[in-house]
Amino acid sequence: EAEVVIPPELKERAAIFFSALLWYCMDVLSCGEGREELPLWLLQGQTAQCVKEDTFLTLLYNDEDHSYGDVISALVHSIKVAHPEAVSIASMVDRKGRAVIKVGDEKQCLAARDALSKTSGRSRATPLNTKTFHSAVVAHQTCAVACTALLQELAGVSSAFRRLISAAMVTNHPQRNICFLDDFFVKDNSKWITARVCLHRLVMSSIFMDPMHKKDLAISLARNYQQLQVNFVQDSHHHDVCASNITVQLFTVPSLSRMLVVECDVLETILSTILHLLQDFIRDGILKLTSRYKHNRMVFTFYDLRYVLRNAPEVMTEEFEKRAMAAFSLLLDLLSLLENADLAKRQRGFHVEQEEPWEKTFNLCILLLPAVQFFVKWCSSSKNLLCKAVEATLNKFHELLNDRYSVTFTKHNVDKSLVGKDSLQLIPFDVFKDHVSVHHPIPRLLAGLILGASSYDLSINSLLQIQPDDTKTPLLLMEFSSRVIVMAVQVMAGMWKRNGYSVVNQVINYQFHYSRDTMYDKDIVLLQAMASILDPNVFLYALIYKFRLDRWLMFPDSDPDNRGEPADDALRFFISEAEEFLFLLITIFGERYTEGVGEGVTLCDSLRREIIHRLFISPLSHSEILKQFRLGDSEMEVEKLVKEVATQNRSAPGGKYMFELNPEFEKEYNPFFYHYNKTDHSKAENVYRKKAKQAGASAAMKSRQPPKPPPFCKQFQGVTRLCSCPVLHRLLYCIFQKAASPSSFWSDRLLHEALHLCTLILSDEDPADQHSLRYAATGRHGNSAFLGYLEQLQSNRRSEEHKPLLSWIIEFLVKVRDQSASSSSVGASTDHTPPQGGGTGGAPMESSVDRPGDQSSDKLKKRKAEQQRSKLMAQMSAMQKRFLEKHKQEMNDIEEDVDYHKGESTAMEVEAGSVTVTRCAVGVASVQAPPPAPLPVTCILCQEKTNDFASHESLYVQAVQVQRSSVLRPKCVSVPPGEEREHQILCARADMWSGVYTMGCGHYMHAECWKRFHVNKRQETNYHFLMPIAGVSALWHKGEFLCPLCQSFGSNVLPLLPSLHHVQPPSSPPHGQDPSSQTRSTSSSSSPSSAVVTETSSTAPLAHAPSREIALAEWVELLALAVKMAEAEDEDSMEANPPTFLDKLKEFFPDYQKPSCHFAAGGKSLKDEMTTIFSQAIYMHTFNGIPNEASSSVSLSLWKNISYTISVLEFNARTRGKFVIEMLSTRELDILKSLVRCGYETSVQPKTSELGRFCQELSNTFLLQCPAFSELASILEVDAFGMLVNLHYAATLLFANLSVPTGTLGQNSTLTSLVGITNQILVRVATALRVLQFLLTTQPMSMDTEVTENSSPEVSVGLELQKLWSKFRSKAKMPTENPPPPYDLYVGLREFLYPFLHCSVLFLHTVTGISLVHSSSSEASTFEDICVYLDLPLAVHTLLEPSLSSQFDICRLANNWCTHPRLATQLEGALPLPILSAPRKLITLPKVFSDMVKMVSNFKCPNRAADGDDTQAAMLCLVCGKLLCTNSYCCQREVTTGAGEDTKMVGGLIQHALSCGAGYGMAMWVVENYIVLLDATDLGHVKGCTLDPPYLDRYGEPDPGLRRGSPLWLQEDRYLDLQHMWFGHLIPQTISKEMEKNRHLVGISWANM
Repeated sequence: EAEVVIPPELKERAAIFFSALLWYCMDVLSCGEGREELPLWLLQGQTAQCVKEDTFLTLLYNDEDHSYGDVISALVHSIKVAHPEAVSIASMVDRKGRAVIKVGDEKQCLAARDALSKTSGRSRATPLNTKTFHSAVVAHQTCAVACTALLQELAGVSSAFRRLISAAMVTNHPQRNICFLDDFFVKDNSKWITARVCLHRLVMSSIFMDPMHKKDLAISLARNYQQLQVNFVQDSHHHDVCASNITVQLFTVPSLSRMLVVECDVLETILSTILHLLQDFIRDGILKLTSRYKHNRMVFTFYDLRYVLRNAPEVMTEEFEKRAMAAFSLLLDLLSLLENADLAKRQRGFHVEQEEPWEKTFNLCILLLPAVQFFVKWCSSSKNLLCKAVEATLNKFHELLNDRYSVTFTKHNVDKSLVGKDSLQLIPFDVFKDHVSVHHPIPRLLAGLILGASSYDLSINSLLQIQPDDTKTPLLLMEFSSRVIVMAVQVMAGMWKRNGYSVVNQVINYQFHYSRDTMYDKDIVLLQAMASILDPNVFLYALIYKFRLDRWLMFPDSDPDNRGEPADDALRFFISEAEEFLFLLITIFGERYTEGVGEGVTLCDSLRREIIHRLFISPLSHSEILKQFRLGDSEMEVEKLVKEVATQNRSAPGGKYMFELNPEFEKEYNPFFYHYNKTDHSKAENVYRKKAKQAGASAAMKSRQPPKPPPFCKQFQGVTRLCSCPVLHRLLYCIFQKAASPSSFWSDRLLHEALHLCTLILSDEDPADQHSLRYAATGRHGNSAFLGYLEQLQSNRRSEEHKPLLSWIIEFLVKVRDQSASSSSVGASTDHTPPQGGGTGGAPMESSVDRPGDQSSDKLKKRKAEQQRSKLMAQMSAMQKRFLEKHKQEMNDIEEDVDYHKGESTAMEVEAGSVTVTRCAVGVASVQAPPPAPLPVTCILCQEKTNDFASHESLYVQAVQVQRSSVLRPKCVSVPPGEEREHQILCARADMWSGVYTMGCGHYMHAECWKRFHVNKRQETNYHFLMPIAGVSALWHKGEFLCPLCQSFGSNVLPLLPSLHHVQPPSSPPHGQDPSSQTRSTSSSSSPSSAVVTETSSTAPLAHAPSREIALAEWVELLALAVKMAEAEDEDSMEANPPTFLDKLKEFFPDYQKPSCHFAAGGKSLKDEMTTIFSQAIYMHTFNGIPNEASSSVSLSLWKNISYTISVLEFNARTRGKFVIEMLSTRELDILKSLVRCGYETSVQPKTSELGRFCQELSNTFLLQCPAFSELASILEVDAFGMLVNLHYAATLLFANLSVPTGTLGQNSTLTSLVGITNQILVRVATALRVLQFLLTTQPMSMDTEVTENSSPEVSVGLELQKLWSKFRSKAKMPTENPPPPYDLYVGLREFLYPFLHCSVLFLHTVTGISLVHSSSSEASTFEDICVYLDLPLAVHTLLEPSLSSQFDICRLANNWCTHPRLATQLEGALPLPILSAPRKLITLPKVFSDMVKMVSNFKCPNRAADGDDTQAAMLCLVCGKLLCTNSYCCQREVTTGAGEDTKMVGGLIQHALSCGAGYGMAMWVVENYIVLLDATDLGHVKGCTLDPPYLDRYGEPDPGLRRGSPLWLQEDRYLDLQHMWFGHLIPQTISKEMEKNRHLVGISWANM
């Protein structure tokens, strides 16, 4: 069809055009910098003089040897490029492959190239790759890149054009005799990234998509494969941009790969390529991999081999057999290079000086593992091919024996009574003394081929061509496997400890890791195969000789010291080798769950048994189960088997699913499973004992033989001849003899293994065999009767653990003996099958015959055990009594501490003996509260305990963390300058950009202890590079630390301050108060310079009530007089102040007397020092500046910190559905109390004039004592609680300075009462302001809203609210039509007030110490209790109603609030309303992870969107939902540090975190499926960590890195935990813990994120 569409003339011209354009692109893009390498026609028409005078360019090319830092440093120092420009060049080189670094004449460009190469060559082995080109060449190359894009577009437009372009690619060039594709593969390494990507896309969009020429592409690839891979190994570019990446697209197609095998010998090509690449590392025929071996590049060649072998032919034709056999020969050559590699010899006397490298060889073996398995599968698919492969393997094995090994046979003396002759021909090799290697792939390949014999009914003898009387060949074949097994036994027993960890790691990888399938398992198969064809006595003696047990077998009483080990280790080594030898026999005889070994055993049976034994140890998750198997195993098959044998249960709500083994499969447990290591064996035995104990005594004693394995297949049936082997009988006889006698040649495991092996043999042997174990044990033949020793063991304590198994064996053998004795003729014994029973694996069945002797013995043992138990219990009781008497005082202290913390576990719990009615926390009554209970604290450093810290001389501090916060910020904004920010803090603007949050673990320490601890740790961390120590996540030199007790992260310490103004109540209690509750306040220490902290005694003055109630207007007048007095105050003389304020104060409090003396100011105490450190930290975080002890803003920052911390705590509690004080722990509440008390004792007490200015500005905004101008904040811009806190502190300190200049608050009862009245007035005014904010911001009812009639009390209150809504909206010049429904107003007002009321309750509780008592758990009673606590009317809206009787008439004040000129504009929506902007929660994520990927798939970096590059490091900010390009130099910018002088280059995520999260970031790396946490508060030391994502698969497991590729769904509980982390300011804490657990996080450059 395409031929018809294009006319012949156009087709001819198009073919010429496409061919010319393709070769133009190839020539131009592949040319080098030398003129001799340029095409002759490229500079045609230009004379040499013109070329010399023209412009040249020096280009820097990408490589993998140099980092970003190397390139930037070389550019800056060699050719003087500015740092930002150098960063841009480095980013361009990394993305595009090259960048221009110099433009000029030829001499200048060559000089720049040489300078750059010289500079970069100093730090690295290879200099930077730079080239100099004529500008015309670069222009042609740019044109060629555009031409490839044009051809790619044409290929996508028309299939006819695509076919023509494909034909041009496979047509040879007329002069060069090579086609475009061949040139493309051969010259791929000469191009830069952009050129490679363009040509690669052209090939994939044209010829790869053309079915007619796709075969030509595969043939060209196979033809040039070796050169392509050689170039790739020598190249320095990533595999994704190289032409070798096409192999996966072609070799994985079954039809193409099979065609390439037959027609192009691709298997031979790939193996020849591997051998060619390894040629430089061959020494004496053995592979010696050095540092020049590039494993990361060689791995792709092995992947290609795996791709081709995976597509096995459906029918093994003669041509396939021929090609497969040729490739198999090359595989043997490759495996022979690994034969006997990395030899090791046991080190004696001294430790090895330098450990030999071993990882590269093992990694190469792991890469070859799938290829070997596929080759075995191919060979097993044809009988002829299998025989040829075995023959070739045997020939290679014998060739290696002749060339590489010197294996000889010598006579070895044996016991003639066992073997029938005096000596055996064995190989004299001692693993303990000679060189050994774990790498023997040729015999293991042969073992894999032997497994295929069962498919064609071939015997092992015929397959291996071994004669029946030939014993040397089987011994040679099993020699190397037995060497490695014995070496592994010795290494794990500690005999090779002087050889270092290299040998230990090789053994671990040999037995228990990915290489086990082709190493350890194949060695076991090979030993089983040799055991089936060898004389069992010869086979056992060969193994016994390797384990060095031959002398002990002949002379059981011989001393093991003569084996060459030190005397201390001789017995231990001997027992370890004996244990492992029996374990090997159990494995050889009992492990038949291998396909080709056991009859009817399939791969599923093997996997199923492996899963059962792994789940028997402990429940495992889905991913943990898959890790136990190689990636080649079918994951779907494994999942199916897991569901058959296990039940899926969730570990915890929101946790991952765990698979627990079903009880019916526990009977298949084998205690000597050969894939168990020692740790697994111990765990499995512990589990078995627990299950037996839980089942009860009777069930625990139920015993049965181990799970019977399937029978051997025909080829391995000869293994069962071991049952009648006299050598084995003698071995068991010696073991039981030593166990029954008081000999030291014994171990519990050795006895267990011998009993287990006996049970296996008795269950599997032929009863008709007169030489079987049952007759040898009973003495019917031979001299190995051990039944008597077993009977002795039954009453021996050594066999107590294995008594059920021992009883079963004895019962079985006794029956055999009795039947033999009663038989009338020899050999007429009855076939007896061992009894079967229930129970778990490994324990034998309970005997059905009970012996009287056994019963009496059991009763005696039980009586002795009961006596011993009673004696031990009496001793323990006496020891406990002595301990309690000796430490009686300490125990009493512990009980008191427990009682205290139990009583103070929640903040609002009622003290013992107090009334159950809520006390009022404001007014005069608030200062008459009973004193708080003494707070006992213990220093966690010196362990000194104090019953009442307030009366203790030493100062205590609490560990806290001070951090900037943006949790309450509604959006991302920039922080304003310092002056503007100071005004915003003072006026408590509701649209605050950020705040400072203070909280921590709160553990108590002496201030002196803390200072010593911090100095010592700071000095210790200076040497962290020498040894790993705890605390590397904290910047100790900047004040950060880890709590000495709980290791929580902290940045400061807060002085633990005593309770504030508590004075004695008056003689006559107020109305409604119980006189018994009047108690004397406790004393608290204070510095002389303190203005507020209480210092009362038994002679403290009584609290005075005012002569009359103080109205709001009178209090405002009093405050105004105080402001005037502060303004007129002379700093040097206080008597010059006008007495107006004091006169007014005396009018309300007639008993007030102004102090006539002053206290002398003392020196700076330790408390002042610690308070200064803390307050300066708050100031630095608030204003992002340097410390300034002279600034009056220190107090403002501390007040703001208090209000912000309480607001955040309330918000966090509200999101969790809890009351804020009930959520706080005891130490957290103590922190908050000390923080509030610290507000009165800042490091810099504001001057009286400053306090007057503060009160003036606050009253102008809050109380409107001057006309409402537009520059003042409206009530919709004010945070009521923040204003309450600021005005409380400003007014309290102002009143204190004017009335008691140098005294304390508690020393003047008049001032104490005045502060209580101030709190009462401020709470009422702030509450009224909050109610008015609600009324003004509530929108009118929409027309379609249905109103239901209701006469409930709530509706009555709502009707009154409707009137107020209309009234104040009218005053604000807003429409009053369609008022909201009454019930909605009632409910909405309470919801709007709750955050403010809760914050106020918490604040006043920390100030006064009065607790809120809940009368019930209902919401209505809670609101009533709060109103009583704050002295508010239950109908809070009445605060805005005019009242003649009440002195707190706020209606007039509310009318003034409504006349603000900006209020109407804000209500109309023209300006934002800060009070309605809710704090940010984490964004809503898609439910399915694939939707998340789609959301970010189209994101491109805004700084390189024009380049068309995809952003691989796109991160999603979980706080605001913005997509960011991170971890790339393209988005790095210079950011000013906190001091405002230095700058720092940071990445895009750091820049965003500074504006969005006040320096803290929480983002999701979508491509890698990680949660990234960042702490960028200190740009010089940015910290971070990664967490598991909230997206889980169907098994409840995360997939970080997307390695498994399973579908993922959002887990709401996990995401809610992240949200609580954000609200609770736990990001620094989490980062610190993760960095302490994973030290690699410390070295990551988080500033580049």
